[in-house]
Amino acid sequence: MDWRDMVEPLVQISEWMNCVFATYVFFTLFCCLNIITAIFVENAQALKRVDEDAMHEELMKEKQVWCSEVADLFAKVDASGEGIFTFDDFKRELATNFGVQTCFKKLGIDVSTSSAEELWELFDIDDSGEIDIDEFAAGIVHFHGSARSIDIFKIRKDNRSIANKIEDLHEKLGRLLPARLSSTLN
Repeated sequence: MDWRDMVEPLVQISEWMNCVFATYVFFTLFCCLNIITAIFVENAQALKRVDEDAMHEELMKEKQVWCSEVADLFAKVDASGEGIFTFDDFKRELATNFGVQTCFKKLGIDVSTSSAEELWELFDIDDSGEIDIDEFAAGIVHFHGSARSIDIFKIRKDNRSIANKIEDLHEKLGRLLPARLSSTLN
């Protein structure tokens, strides 16, 4: 069947019926296309929600794996099981335990480019001489990733040390200068 066959009876009524029929067909097709588009959009939105949920679950699993790797590494370094370790424990385990080196590598920290002393300084944030699990995890978070991150963390630590030394020097100069000025005036 042809569209012309459908229009001929209407044209006999009035010439304007041809335009009315064409308008009717246009809007009918337009509505059908809108419905089809809406179905595609709805499916895309549903897939997006599923994909976001899957990404969230994957990130949570990665975080859990990372936390368990950090805890496993801490347990390997803390051979005594006291929940803290000292520099001697750290240096010994880092030098002799290949499992510790492998765990550091899995966490994105290349221990072959830094000495045990350098790494210890980065982990021992509060300079207490001992590291607990929280301080250890915080240290790993600070330079997790490439060696560039480790270097930035080293610079931050060095800057803190320099700032403390400058503050001490400022205090000493503050005490020495008034004493020198009074002795030269007398």
